[in-house]
Amino acid sequence: MSKRGFLAVDIGGTKLSVGVVSLTGEVLSHGRAMTPQVHVWQALEELIKTQVAESGVELISCGVGCGGPMSPHGELVSTLHIPEWREFPLRAKLQDLLQMPVYIDGDAKAL
Repeated sequence: MSKRGFLAVDIGGTKLSVGVVSLTGEVLSHGRAMTPQVHVWQALEELIKTQVAESGVELISCGVGCGGPMSPHGELVSTLHIPEWREFPLRAKLQDLLQMPVYIDGDAKAL
């Protein structure tokens, strides 16, 4: 049986951080990248793919912390530190990429 876990994503104004965590809370894989001025989604997607591949874990769901205004369930985010993300469909894009449930909340609440 393969190891199972969760994907954790932190989207900040200066850094993107992605980790894979076991069911017991052990960090199995972690990566960071500077938040670029443009093409943030592409940078985040690449970081996620790398960490998922390195972990070798069957992922159950993804949790995301992201600052700034968002719709009630995180369908659309308008994070102030990423100008190209105004009403950005983050949850749908992550669900399409990962094929699993994605939960998004404000970064202050997610910690």
